[in-house]
Amino acid sequence: MKIGSLPPIAPTEDAARKAHVPQEGASEATKVTLSEDAEFVEDMRKKAEPAPFRSDLVAEIQAQLRNGTFERNTDLDRVVDGLLADL
Repeated sequence: MKIGSLPPIAPTEDAARKAHVPQEGASEATKVTLSEDAEFVEDMRKKAEPAPFRSDLVAEIQAQLRNGTFERNTDLDRVVDGLLADL
């Protein structure tokens, strides 16, 4: 019984990388490729960054509180609905 030969195995990416020896004095750019999971995590980190601090608005509300002129005209049902929609 004769066993047929298998096609040659292609070198792995790691082996191909080791086989590549840059010429002396040549510079090689580094390229980084992220997996889909890493890109997803990076997108979530960017979205999780805090909003910019609005010191002008804080100062205005603090002044209103000190003067007793602050009026809350917030529709809490609308706020809760907006928060739940983000989940």
